[in-house]
Amino acid sequence: MEVTELYSEGLEIFKKNPIITAPLIAVEILMGVVALTLMDSMVASTGLMGMGGFEPNLAAFEAFMGAAFLFGIIFWVLKLIAYAMTYVMADDATSGRADLTSGLQKTLGNIANLLITSILLGILVFIGMMFLVLPGLIAAYFLMFSIVLVMLENKGPVEALQGSFELVKANLKDTLVFAVVAIVILIIAGIISGILGVIPVIGLLIIAPLISGATMAYLNLVLVLLYREITK
Repeated sequence: MEVTELYSEGLEIFKKNPIITAPLIAVEILMGVVALTLMDSMVASTGLMGMGGFEPNLAAFEAFMGAAFLFGIIFWVLKLIAYAMTYVMADDATSGRADLTSGLQKTLGNIANLLITSILLGILVFIGMMFLVLPGLIAAYFLMFSIVLVMLENKGPVEALQGSFELVKANLKDTLVFAVVAIVILIIAGIISGILGVIPVIGLLIIAPLISGATMAYLNLVLVLLYREITK
């Protein structure tokens, strides 16, 4: 099957299983709410001084930065879990119906491998990005199946990274087509989200998360379909 046909097949499965979008959308909305709350808290804690002057409170700023760092880690973990759940639910949807509870249970049951693989993946991509960006993009491309292998095949971190590299290397044409189409879809979704996201409150807290979550869930579903196709 052609990769472009997988996008069409994925869309049909996606329409029948919109629950696949729930984990990513929920995390995106929660991130937006917390971000606005933190910003409001920072503004309120600094205070206005004199004739409209603004004098930041150092202690409040340090507390804000500490809270932002803590929530950053928490949301990184939550978003990773949401992504992993999407892969599991997408795979279930290809042979039946996606289930939110099953997706969460399977993800939490493999959380250690998921976290370690994601950290290693992030380090490799970051190192690549330090060398004029392109090596980082190449690393992300060759390691696109890493989390899929962890969640669907219960692979260990190193085995998942190696397995993804081998899969992409053996299927350069199909994986490249997938990546190019995915980038185009992400750009279009980003433009739409950027335009509608400027709507006060609802744009940031509802519309942008819906677009972002739905787009990534759909692409993750197609990635799972591609994985199943090239490993037949």
